[in-house]
Amino acid sequence: MLKLLPGLVDTAASACRRWPKAMLLVLLAALCASAAVGCGIASLWIYLVPLIGPVGAPLVVAGVFLVLCLILLAVARSVLRSRKPLRVKIDGTEIAIGDVERLIQGHKGTALLIAILAGLIAGIQARKR
Repeated sequence: MLKLLPGLVDTAASACRRWPKAMLLVLLAALCASAAVGCGIASLWIYLVPLIGPVGAPLVVAGVFLVLCLILLAVARSVLRSRKPLRVKIDGTEIAIGDVERLIQGHKGTALLIAILAGLIAGIQARKR
């Protein structure tokens, strides 16, 4: 188990360094996507005004949003109900997260000691860089 620690610490450290950049890019992508959706809805509204009038156009746009909302809620519900165990590969070894949780519940003191040791190793490796 201790042989896996340096690989796990390196993986976690590199992920933590990349995380802020990835979140900024995701935020910018979401901003661009929301602007595109807004432009699409505005163009739909403008297109529908001459066809069905100033009262019907907002109702159709609201209906489109309602259908989109129901689809997203159904997808979110199916994602939340998914109970596939998360599996992680570390140095060619595949570990199920559920197995790790059961191991930690059974050996809390050992898990705490390993977490402290992992923190020390991460600190030493960070100092060397």
